[in-house]
Amino acid sequence: MSKTPSNKLFNLVHSLNGSEKRYFKLFSKYFSQGRESKYMHLFEAIDEQEVFDDEALREKLYHSKVLESRKFSELKSYLFDLILRALQNYEESKFYDLKIARLMNSMRLLFSRSLYVEANEYLKKAKKFALSNEDFSTQIEIIEWQKKIPFVLNQVDFLDKNLHKLESESIDVREKLSTLIDFRNLYFRIMQLIRKDPLSRSSEENLELENIISDGIILLKDEILSHRAKCLKHRILGLYFYTKIDYKNFYFHSKHLIQIMESNAVILKEESGEYVSALSNYALSCGLLENNIEVEEILPKFLKIKARTEDDKIKIHWKYYALAFSLNTYTGNFEKSKVLMLEHFEKIKSFPNNQFQSSSLYHSYFYIYFGVGEYEKALEYLNLWLNLPRSSQRQDLQGIVQILNLIIHYEMGNTSLLDYLFRSAYRILKKRNRLFQFERLVLKFIRDTGKVVNRRDLKEKFVALKAAFEELEKIPSEKVIFQYFDFIAWLDSKIKGMPFSQAVRERHSS
Repeated sequence: MSKTPSNKLFNLVHSLNGSEKRYFKLFSKYFSQGRESKYMHLFEAIDEQEVFDDEALREKLYHSKVLESRKFSELKSYLFDLILRALQNYEESKFYDLKIARLMNSMRLLFSRSLYVEANEYLKKAKKFALSNEDFSTQIEIIEWQKKIPFVLNQVDFLDKNLHKLESESIDVREKLSTLIDFRNLYFRIMQLIRKDPLSRSSEENLELENIISDGIILLKDEILSHRAKCLKHRILGLYFYTKIDYKNFYFHSKHLIQIMESNAVILKEESGEYVSALSNYALSCGLLENNIEVEEILPKFLKIKARTEDDKIKIHWKYYALAFSLNTYTGNFEKSKVLMLEHFEKIKSFPNNQFQSSSLYHSYFYIYFGVGEYEKALEYLNLWLNLPRSSQRQDLQGIVQILNLIIHYEMGNTSLLDYLFRSAYRILKKRNRLFQFERLVLKFIRDTGKVVNRRDLKEKFVALKAAFEELEKIPSEKVIFQYFDFIAWLDSKIKGMPFSQAVRERHSS
């Protein structure tokens, strides 16, 4: 059976932006010395393709000429490697890893040519760079070279004075690296637990969560930790307190993390993506404590971040607008949210397709259109949310979207659909083997209102459900549900006969 042609070269070429493509063409001229080259013809042919077609590429380059498949594969492999080499040169000024690799490789080349003094100069530059970036792995290698070069040069006096110091330094750096690795392992473990389902974990998962936090390394004081280890410590603690619905401590560690990150400009520049995520969590912690003034102060910080990659640009755009949507919808300013949303729609046209198809954004679009009373558009985005693969959604959000689906159809007067939707939602929620009290109340309400025959009785049902929700809001584990939609304001709008947006504003201005 013939192998399916790989599309990895096609994907790499189409990941390049205009500036990168121009740089590659200039870079490749050096290798071809200005002559026509097969690999450049292949690059241009791939760039012109909208959909990967390996046979069409072969035909364009070789026409009907009989050719060993190995030759074509070698050409594609060569082009792939050449593009990567060009990108490394193009991106070197942006990334620490590429810059330190260039310094270390230059040092090794000089050493291999017995140019030891010159190699040592590069080693000094590399060490200064590695120290400022807390690159412990490279520091360990550099210390070994600091011993090796003097031995080759027979610098007995230097070694006599400095060997013990270098050995002590190596032990200290190895300890820092070991501590950092331990923190990274704890971080990945806690992230894995949280991503499963932040609201309902098994007793085994809760025990593992507690074990992470009781690990002795978490108790280490900030004063003895490296900058990167301190960041991971407060990131872990922030996530832990978020899952425990202890929002005051979540806020404390999220804010402290930002202060730590901003205290080191060198590492902050390298960790721009992590900074965006940390800012987002800090804003979330403020929102959960209803500290909207601080959220407004955080928003401009996103726009000041210098994106180094396309991924950074996407993340900054995503987090900024998601935060702006949340701030305005929370306070009932849905019209402003809609203006921001349309601005967001316009800007994402410049990003690659499928980068903004997520439950969190579909939720925002739904909520904004619901808030301005455009129910058809709200339902459109709710359906997109419903149709996302189950594996891409948290379990708690799967429950929320089912409830919102019932509410939007109730608002639109689709009474003939409600019975079917109710049974469908009930089946889906029951599969989770746990119904939150909130979900039980909503399902009972939808079922009971089908039997109501006059407005007075219906209003009584709304009043009773609102009273039950207000009691639920006092329970931390149930209050989380109300982050996604202001259900109490929705009930107020029904009871008082006012627009939903007005009910939200009145509820949060009181």
